[in-house]
Amino acid sequence: MQHAQILSVGVDGRLEGLLEELATSQGFWLRSVRQPNTCLGLLRKGSAGVVIVKLGRQLEQELSLITDIRRGFPETAVVALGASENAALAALCWDLGASYVLFPPMPIEKIREVILALMTPL
Repeated sequence: MQHAQILSVGVDGRLEGLLEELATSQGFWLRSVRQPNTCLGLLRKGSAGVVIVKLGRQLEQELSLITDIRRGFPETAVVALGASENAALAALCWDLGASYVLFPPMPIEKIREVILALMTPL
């Protein structure tokens, strides 16, 4: 039996702890990566249910990753996370095909609800 999988790209700190707690409580497999190419390599080996992409450090690469995932792995949900309120960037993430976009002022704790909803079809 294959476990539902979550890949997180560039996630750290408090959010990383929330994801670990969720994965443990729900029996999800969680893999944290730093580089977009590593994420794509893992997707090629076995599809993830959800990929979480934190935006901000390397914005061009992170946005390209969202596009690459949507094109190459359409069954994989993508959650784009912003560190600060930015309506234009959030809209761009939706346009690139993100399944959900979470930017302030939405609380980061909403990530639990979002992931559970996106994992339901699995």
